[in-house]
Amino acid sequence: MKHQYQYKYLKWAFSLLFLISAVLAIAQDNSAGKALIYTGTLTDINNNPIAGATVEVQEKNITTTTDAAGKFTLETALNDVLVLKMPGYLPTLFYLNRNTEFKVSMERVKLFAGDDDDVAIPFGTRKKRYLTSSISSVKTEELPQPNTSALSNVFSGRLAGLSISQADTRPGNDISFLRVRGQTSFAGFPDAMVLVDGIERDFQDIDINEIENVSVLKDAASLSWYGLRGSNGVVLINTKRGSATKSSIKFDAQYGLQAFDHLIKPLNSYQYATLYNEAYLNDRSKVNSTTAPFYNQATLDAYQNKTDPFLFPDNNYTDRFIRKSSPIQRYVVSAQGGSSRVRYFALLGYMNQQGVFKGTEGPNYNSNNMYKRFNFRGNIDFDITNSLLVSVNIAGRAENRRNPNQSGSTNPILGYIFNTPPNAYPIINANGSFGGNAAYAQNIMGELTERGMLRNIQRVGFANIEATQKLDALIKGLSANVLFSYDAQGDFTSGFIQNYNSFDFSTGAAVPVSFQSRLDYVGGSQQFNNSRRSNEFWAGLDYDRTFSDHKVNASVRGMRRVNSIFVNLDERIQGLSARVDYAFKQKYLLGLTMGYSGDDDLPPANRYGFFPAVSAGWIISDEDFLIGNKTFNFLKLRASHGKVGNSDLNFSRRFGYNTYWDRNATGGGYQFGTPTPTASNSAVELNIGNPRLTYETFTITNAGVDVSLFNNTFSATVDVFKNRREGILTSSAIPSILGQSTGNVNEGIVDSRGLEGSLFYKKDFGQVKFSLNANLLVSDNEVVAQGGQTGLPAYQQTIGRNVYSNLYYISEGIYQNTAEIAAGPKSTLAGSTLPGDIRYKDVNKDGVIDALDREQLDWGSPTYYGFGTALRYKILDFNAQFQGVSNRAISIQNLVRVGPNGLNQLSLDRWTPATASPATYPRLGLADQGNNTATSDFWLRDAGFLKLKTVELGINLPPGLLSRIHAQSIRFYLSAFNPLTFSKLGLDVDPELPRAGQAEGQYPYARTYSLGLSARF
Repeated sequence: MKHQYQYKYLKWAFSLLFLISAVLAIAQDNSAGKALIYTGTLTDINNNPIAGATVEVQEKNITTTTDAAGKFTLETALNDVLVLKMPGYLPTLFYLNRNTEFKVSMERVKLFAGDDDDVAIPFGTRKKRYLTSSISSVKTEELPQPNTSALSNVFSGRLAGLSISQADTRPGNDISFLRVRGQTSFAGFPDAMVLVDGIERDFQDIDINEIENVSVLKDAASLSWYGLRGSNGVVLINTKRGSATKSSIKFDAQYGLQAFDHLIKPLNSYQYATLYNEAYLNDRSKVNSTTAPFYNQATLDAYQNKTDPFLFPDNNYTDRFIRKSSPIQRYVVSAQGGSSRVRYFALLGYMNQQGVFKGTEGPNYNSNNMYKRFNFRGNIDFDITNSLLVSVNIAGRAENRRNPNQSGSTNPILGYIFNTPPNAYPIINANGSFGGNAAYAQNIMGELTERGMLRNIQRVGFANIEATQKLDALIKGLSANVLFSYDAQGDFTSGFIQNYNSFDFSTGAAVPVSFQSRLDYVGGSQQFNNSRRSNEFWAGLDYDRTFSDHKVNASVRGMRRVNSIFVNLDERIQGLSARVDYAFKQKYLLGLTMGYSGDDDLPPANRYGFFPAVSAGWIISDEDFLIGNKTFNFLKLRASHGKVGNSDLNFSRRFGYNTYWDRNATGGGYQFGTPTPTASNSAVELNIGNPRLTYETFTITNAGVDVSLFNNTFSATVDVFKNRREGILTSSAIPSILGQSTGNVNEGIVDSRGLEGSLFYKKDFGQVKFSLNANLLVSDNEVVAQGGQTGLPAYQQTIGRNVYSNLYYISEGIYQNTAEIAAGPKSTLAGSTLPGDIRYKDVNKDGVIDALDREQLDWGSPTYYGFGTALRYKILDFNAQFQGVSNRAISIQNLVRVGPNGLNQLSLDRWTPATASPATYPRLGLADQGNNTATSDFWLRDAGFLKLKTVELGINLPPGLLSRIHAQSIRFYLSAFNPLTFSKLGLDVDPELPRAGQAEGQYPYARTYSLGLSARF
């Protein structure tokens, strides 16, 4: 089956290459005549020379620039077409004839309305100048290329309003959460919707070289277009397209190492046994203070002196089974070019990421976790006629994952490594067998080398076909557009099972005790899962026209999306979207956007919603009183207000508006009869449906300013926003006397507000090109309405609190002696309270510590910020990007109390009678620890951080050398991802992923260092 998938993938790839080869043949079919030497002069409409402009020959790789006098010289053929580009001017085409000396003039455009100022919006683009909505955007050519399998990591700290939180570091799963403008609901933490080429798709495994630009839509003026799908923000990703002016083949190669860091610090056997004795005696001191320690002195001496590694083992499983680093490599080849009729972009990519384990090489296989990925893409644009454009996008990827044992995850093995005591067993007995005992029968080496493994094969394919027909013959500026997409994904899981014997020689018995059962190779289960397909259809009209001082851009689209998941009913959403943007004299701007959409998961009466938005802008810098101002080159005020919806409400089941029943054929139904009721075979009501179930409504008010200063070296954008989310699903107030669950109702309300800004600075200092970027998001929110408040005291209610608030016991230090315990309130959190336990505040003054003494604590909303720099000096370039988060707290309780029996290096800072004053943590114990493990503010810590997310140093070969080897560019570079972190946490953990490499088998935190080559020909 695996080979069938590989052959299918190769068939796709070779078919794509064949198609691209045909396109290349068409695109390069130029009947060029004899080459001539042409000399031109480039001026503006006032006859002033334009220096530094780019001059390209269409459909040929011939490029030059104008000198200080605006002159240029190039050798090309008669009838070729020149493409002239210069920031601040309209791109100009010039058709060559027999006049080898000529003059060309270019028309200056308004600031931020040039060829490089396009910003992606839903199914279109707008010049940055004319935007009245709040949109952040970046082009990937401005970004580094860290060696990571998750695309989202590339944008960390770079886009204003978009917070990116890394969620995992496993090979092939180092994904991140993407959220726009903070948290605005108490019902989950929804990610922004991501659209690739206009279609909702997973994007984490797309290669960075496939992407042209990224836009983040943040206010109602941009989001209302998506109706029920837009309330959590939208990230638009546009892939690269061909070029009619310049063809190239690009090759990228990266080889690096992922260094594993912040691993839990294990105890040696002597430390573990000593602390275990202390915890053991603490537990037993409650009933008998004369109990003997669990480990006697002779055993402790043997651990300390390492006299017998088989009877008194001292293992460091972390060093033994986890690598210091593992390799990661990435190779990508892409081609871009075309002609005036056909343009293409094609890409093939390969990534190989190895796992964290060592010692996984068994006699027949290697079980180390691994991830391999193949990407391919082909984007082709055909001008079928002068008025008909057809675009075809075909893309896909093949992903192979491998994990030890049949769990399909690294977590069980990592759990054994982190939680097995260092003295549990010798890894290898004296006779070469695996060590083990009744409590710890799973030998880690046996699990890695003789337990089997699981493979996952995932195949994903995407396709878009889009056609645009100009209708100028009917109405000038009118065009019709249709887009159809088809996506498919399939996962196939297979593997095999083995098992081994582990033996315990410590009992002294003549025959060692055997654990587990030896099992030779057995084929494991094979199954398809997560198989799905989806298609999306959009059709409508666009109108773009300028009448003297009036500029109109309008669009209307109808859409339908069908998502099919194996064995589930299809999910459908459909609707209409419309948008009109108007500009008067290029400085007074008005926009109207609206969406009308419905989701089949909602009841028919509440299925559809209408979501309008209005926006306006005023370019003040074009007014007479600011024209010519030496400080303000550009100043625009804008505002928007409107609504957007959300139907993705995390229902516990589909069609929550229906009441469901179950037939009990085996006597599990209602009970009848007296005196001894008997269960009947009747049907029973599973739950009560909510016929009034509906979508959330998100109302957004936004005001912003865009400014460019000091000859455009400094630009900034600032937005303030205020939102209200209504209709959040929350628990109902229907009495439980009904004897049945009534589910949730749309009665939750959250208000949110905030400020967001971005800053850019760009200037040349001689031969040094310098740029700086920075962004900031400060937000807050407040729960206005939420169910479940009935009967709660005011200090436990969520109303008026932040959505991040939670119930905590309030700590008041640590009990130092029995007198303090006797004088304090009685705790019900554990069977008894001892010196060294946490002392809690008696909030309701009843003399008892119980659930009524928890307070709702508010830790506010995190503040997100990022900043970075890029420098270029001759052949050297450097860039770095930082990401930071503040006003964020985490609980360290599950970090301190991890490891075997909750003991690790942090346990050395526990409370004892001798270390009461400097003690950081409460006393040790093995059981009855409810008092010290309760959710309390004792364990809360400031988890703000500043990370150097990416840093890159490159060397570019000089033009003279490039011309001799016929290359456009060649660059060698060193890059790092997550190399530095600054935090006040005070623990050897990563504040963003505090559990990584620490607890419950969480994959270790990884830093990535790579050497790369990028060459374009």
